[in-house]
Amino acid sequence: MEIINKTYTGIVPKGFRKLCEAATDYKMSKLFEIVEELEIIRPKSLRKGYPTWEVDTVYNGIDREDFKYYAKAGALISKTTLKHLKDGTLTHVVLWKGDNAMNLQDETKFTYTLLVKLTAEEIIEASKGLIEFRYVL
Repeated sequence: MEIINKTYTGIVPKGFRKLCEAATDYKMSKLFEIVEELEIIRPKSLRKGYPTWEVDTVYNGIDREDFKYYAKAGALISKTTLKHLKDGTLTHVVLWKGDNAMNLQDETKFTYTLLVKLTAEEIIEASKGLIEFRYVL
């Protein structure tokens, strides 16, 4: 586990909320995708976008990351995320917390904290064979 514990503030891109609200093939609100969007455009982040939906960002050209919101009950690690960690599509999960993503508006500030970065092995071990679970720090 790599402890990050760094707080950043970014500006929500114009049109982001409308794009999220138009998404119909997503269990949770796509508004929670804001952090990876901000990380891609944040100067000096070393994170780049990825051309498929399975991976949120690529860090330093190597680590294929999935970002997960850390709620009071922990971060939901879905069966899809576990599958991609097991098959090597994903190599890491980054946990974050921050402002209420459900209230974000285009072209406003959004503050978030990157908490930790976990390896695929750490998440798989913590799952204890469950199909999906909440990862708690």
